[in-house]
Amino acid sequence: MKKLTKVIKCIFGYIFLAIPAWIAACFAKIWNKDLWIVYECGQYARDNGYWFFKYLRENHPEQKVVYIINKKSPDYQKVASLGKTCNFRTIQHWFYYFLCSKEISTHPTFKPTYYLNKKLWKNKTYFLQHGVIRDYTGYVAKNINLKLFVTSAYKEYEFIKDKYGFNDNVVHLLGLPRHDNLMFNVINKQQILIMPTWRHYLSSASEQEFKNSEYFKYWNGLLNSKELKLLLTNNDKKVIFYPHREMQKFIHLFNCNDERIQIGSISTCDVQTLLKESAILVTDYSSVFFDFAYMKKPVIWYLFDEDTYHKNHHNTGYFNERDQILGDYTLNEKDLLNKLDYYIKNDFKLTNEQIKNIENFYPFFDG
Repeated sequence: MKKLTKVIKCIFGYIFLAIPAWIAACFAKIWNKDLWIVYECGQYARDNGYWFFKYLRENHPEQKVVYIINKKSPDYQKVASLGKTCNFRTIQHWFYYFLCSKEISTHPTFKPTYYLNKKLWKNKTYFLQHGVIRDYTGYVAKNINLKLFVTSAYKEYEFIKDKYGFNDNVVHLLGLPRHDNLMFNVINKQQILIMPTWRHYLSSASEQEFKNSEYFKYWNGLLNSKELKLLLTNNDKKVIFYPHREMQKFIHLFNCNDERIQIGSISTCDVQTLLKESAILVTDYSSVFFDFAYMKKPVIWYLFDEDTYHKNHHNTGYFNERDQILGDYTLNEKDLLNKLDYYIKNDFKLTNEQIKNIENFYPFFDG
């Protein structure tokens, strides 16, 4: 009953917001011929959308562009200082959507635009992407009327063209806007960044269900490992544990009483800053490792739940951690700590072969 009520409210909300906005936009098009809108998930400005918008405002101020973001977002002022903004999922958002000539986004969040693109405005959406795609993600592939699909690695480009069903003129190998930012102002604090991705099958879990999961037991176990704490103490290093934003609602359940281990919150941490400041990344299946490897820094994958993850979250795509093209994989905590110890002792340096693998994987390092 609650779901039905939510659906009804959603439908009526779209009707009462969209129709007036569409009528107003029809008239406004007389004066606005080429307006662009840019956004990410609507709540933050820390991804390709923000860096593209920033570049656009600083290098092409003549282009009319509006950034769509919730006014309560902690990133709102940062965006507002660059240019015009609009509150996410409001009648004004609808107005700008109907008015714009280009919808440029990193997340296909504004779901009604899927259907509007198919029926009314074909080839209006330019997909900047949220990261480097490694697996088949059906929710992206369903949007068959994209004008542009950005890719940033050779294998990813071929995978998207082969598996996602887009026309040849849609998928382009261009590189991510946020990768350009990673090339500048890198401050290595010699810290260890632990950043696991999410599990959609845990998104709606109760707190007790989450605490009983492999995900919590393994990651929280690592944070409380005596061996990890000894490693940090002996080498004067620190850890920042920053789980995916979809897992942030459970962040209060993680515990650690060591001052060298910090649990990062989405409200206080910026992912790009964490990547720039960290010397090594420990993750599981998060595509954030593509960004970290792009900076030619070491990556370790901790794959304690391979079967469960690939069965219930994502199928395996073109990339396999066991090939060790962009990093090292581990299956247990002991092996993980041994690899951390190795990289610490070698000042987190990559071998010439590892650097060559990275340079062969990405086409652009031009900033």
